[in-house]
Amino acid sequence: MRGFILFCLLLAALFWLAPGVLSAIFAGAISITVSGLTALIIVGVVMLVVGTVFGSLLLAGIAGAIALLFVGFSLLWPLLLVFLLIWLLTRDRTQHA
Repeated sequence: MRGFILFCLLLAALFWLAPGVLSAIFAGAISITVSGLTALIIVGVVMLVVGTVFGSLLLAGIAGAIALLFVGFSLLWPLLLVFLLIWLLTRDRTQHA
């Protein structure tokens, strides 16, 4: 009973303090028609399919690329270090004008 009284008081306060907000909510609820609901359902299904198929493929591709980057770097860092050392020792230090 206490919750119902609080709900009624809140509804009365909305009618009194914010009639524009309440009328916008009711107008939006009333303006939803069968064609509007059908369009919302179609858009929802398309978003679900695109999100599950392409979103998961994109996420898997990004995760795979990051994993390959980390594994490749962890396996090849000694070779990269040797190449850097060879380049530092054999580079030409003279200035060409």
